[in-house]
Order: sequence, then structure tokens, then C-alpha cells
Amino acid sequence: MDIYSYLCSVLCIKCIFLNQFLYQSVLSMEKEVMLYVDRFMADLEQKNPGEKEFHQAVREVLESVAPYVFAYPYLREQKILERMVEPERVVMFRVPWVDDRGEVQI
Repeated sequence: MDIYSYLCSVLCIKCIFLNQFLYQSVLSMEKEVMLYVDRFMADLEQKNPGEKEFHQAVREVLESVAPYVFAYPYLREQKILERMVEPERVVMFRVPWVDDRGEVQI
């Protein structure tokens, strides 16, 4: 075996190990992201029970943006996702009152 063949085989073996390492790193990161998504969804479902469509929509969006948010910790620190999924609430009530003529207004 000449030196060129030897170097090529060594580089090939190193590439295989590097690819395996990167693959394991990606799998580990995906597991962490999915754990983050599951924890996030558990909290959301606890705060907003009985809203299946809302939960489904949040999960679909969250699964696509979570890797990005997970890669940039300041987004988690700023609670960007928590702010995005907080549903807007409108509180409405009536205030009946009596005008100067004695008529009830609503």
C-alpha cells in the first residue's frame, strides 16, 4: 500500500467517525428539542384545557420553530414562544345605568 492509499483510507475512516459523531449530536439535539416541545405543550395544555384545535395548531408551529428557538437561548430567555401562544382575551360586560330622564340605558 502506497502512502497515498494509506492517507486516503485514514481520511475516510476519520470522515466516517466524524459523520457518526455529527449524526449522534444531531439525534441528541433532536431529542432535547422534542423534550422541550413536550414540556412546553404540557404547560400550555394545563393553562388552556379543552382547546384541542388550539393545542394542535401550537404543536404544529412549535415543532417547526423549536429547533431555531432552541439554537438561540436568548429567545427562550425572552419567552418568545410563551408570548406568542398566549391567547388574547376580551372581557365584555354590560353596565346598565340610569340617565337624567330616569331611563335605564344599557
